[in-house]
Amino acid sequence: MRIINILVFFLLIITCFSTFSATMALGENHTILLDENGFVWTFGQNNYGQLGHKSASKLKEPKKIENLASIIAVGAGSSHTILLDENGFVWTFGRNIEGQLGHGDINNLNEAKKINCLPTIIAIAAGNSHTILLDEKGHVWTFGKGWNGQLGHGDANDLRVPKRINGLPRIITITAGGEHSLLLDENGFVWTFGQNNYGQLGHDNENGLHIPKKIENLALITAIAAGDYNSIFVDKSGFIYSSGGRPDFCAPKKIESICQAKLIAAKGSCNIVADEESLVWLFYPGEISHTAKMPLVTSIAAGENNCLVLDAEGCVWIFGYNQCLANHPKRIPLEVKIAQPNSFLD
Repeated sequence: MRIINILVFFLLIITCFSTFSATMALGENHTILLDENGFVWTFGQNNYGQLGHKSASKLKEPKKIENLASIIAVGAGSSHTILLDENGFVWTFGRNIEGQLGHGDINNLNEAKKINCLPTIIAIAAGNSHTILLDEKGHVWTFGKGWNGQLGHGDANDLRVPKRINGLPRIITITAGGEHSLLLDENGFVWTFGQNNYGQLGHDNENGLHIPKKIENLALITAIAAGDYNSIFVDKSGFIYSSGGRPDFCAPKKIESICQAKLIAAKGSCNIVADEESLVWLFYPGEISHTAKMPLVTSIAAGENNCLVLDAEGCVWIFGYNQCLANHPKRIPLEVKIAQPNSFLD
């Protein structure tokens, strides 16, 4: 029954809109991939143990994490990693200076450790140094760095263990920016809190918030994403709105040049959108940077300076802001196929 409940609610979220890459994630300098058999592969920088291989050695090629299986979703902060398994348990490792691993201490970990005393979790998200979890009842739990109010508990304290945010409607989607957080409720409204120095919270000002506040004049939203200093929203018609990143974007503004959005992702200064025709867009607030026509796109993930695109064959392509990658997305050689976002619902 536990697994069935997770899958039913997870299906509800995916049916609404795929707002995050459940099978790919990018940290500041590390990458996490989930294969079709539920195994996790990592590579990149590893100075805090964020690759999960019981060492601090960096890896130039993907390596499977041993003794870890049945994973259904992955996430990455700047230097920490979070995983969700098929039973609704959360596993974390990597940097833990602000308590973002959720184990009650500030010790870094170089191997996966399960967080105890949580309800059944169905979605995960990571900011630079904070973590957000969504349980099967639509409740939100946060922990880690809280200096800018990004944990949503009315203060600026760090938390070393998960704490539930009270007073919210039922939430169906979560996402985390660098130092801010976004929640999407079941009625299509967006709630934001945390750092707001660029207007990324979408309330037409630059005042930070320590508790969630609903964005006015923004409704029927189906997807959310957040970078370091901006936020992205998609409505039921596929139109994209953006807030933050520049002085004239303190309230959500429609991006006229992109419509019929299928997938969105953001991290750092990187914003990525895939439309119904598998045209992939990279953009800054109010400014399109690059576009590329890709094979059938099924999932995307954003990093600090580049993005990953998953095609229908399970192949992963890197797509970035530098001129070479922007004009010629490069396929990453892998010995396994990466799982599709909904593959664990079959």
